[in-house]
Amino acid sequence: MIELTWTALYILLVSMYNWDMATPESTFSISDLSSMYCLSANVYHEARGEGFEDQVSVSHVVLNRVANSQWPSTICEVITQRAQFSWYGDDLPDTIQDLVAFKKNVQNALFVYTGMVADLTDGATHYYAHDSIDPPYWAGTMAVTLKLEGHTYLK
Repeated sequence: MIELTWTALYILLVSMYNWDMATPESTFSISDLSSMYCLSANVYHEARGEGFEDQVSVSHVVLNRVANSQWPSTICEVITQRAQFSWYGDDLPDTIQDLVAFKKNVQNALFVYTGMVADLTDGATHYYAHDSIDPPYWAGTMAVTLKLEGHTYLK
């Protein structure tokens, strides 16, 4: 389970409320709130120090997995699936500390979640931080679709 602090919940709710006010045709459900929190938390832990393109691309990888029958069918299930994202299940605290960054992560995740940003990754289902780690063993069998400042995206 992904932990949620009250302050992080507040940022998520305010961002979604303000988004809804800017685009009145949008409505959000409790399921959307849960999915948006999972997506925003994933961006926070995987790409909070990266630029806009990396942050939205990380979110697109999650949505590409949801759309693929090889993966679970919800955003939260994809993110919390065992051994898929380095931050989840690593026995380190997952508390969101940098609330300024998190607000930006929520906004960027909302762009993807609502379909406002095209998928730059061309359907990628994987990525890795090429400056932090050597290419993982599984990368050798996949095609690179995009390389940005912080991550390499593959399918």
